[in-house]
Amino acid sequence: MLQTLVRNIVLPLQDFIYPPVCLTCDQLRTERSSKVCVDCWNRLKPITNTHPTWQEIKGKFEQAGFVEDVFSCYLFEKEGKLQEIVHLLKYRSIKSVGVELGRAIGRCVMRDTCPTDGRARFASADYLVPVPLHHVKQRERGYNQSEYLC
Repeated sequence: MLQTLVRNIVLPLQDFIYPPVCLTCDQLRTERSSKVCVDCWNRLKPITNTHPTWQEIKGKFEQAGFVEDVFSCYLFEKEGKLQEIVHLLKYRSIKSVGVELGRAIGRCVMRDTCPTDGRARFASADYLVPVPLHHVKQRERGYNQSEYLC
């Protein structure tokens, strides 16, 4: 009885007052579990180990000698979908987007067809450790966004 009431009255009223729109493109979402539509998630650009940006960053890390290997799933472009999604997490406190992005990255790591080198090395990791946030930023923001990605 209660489920029927919620499904037939409460949810349609909620959708009328707060339409389920994608937070990056303002189109109606078909799924309630995400704040970003499937089309926008699919617009994240994968990056390969032959991409010049990936090679440049890997080269800088290797030259510095601090990092043995790097791994990336997506190309970060200024004003791109990935930036929009990251900004939802960092500046609008939409933590569920961080969890969803973390899951997408996890799926990428576990796929055999992952676009960049090092997938096997990262897929066998026992733990993910969020990068600590400076204590001032932590206090201002109230949370560490990397915890939601992990």
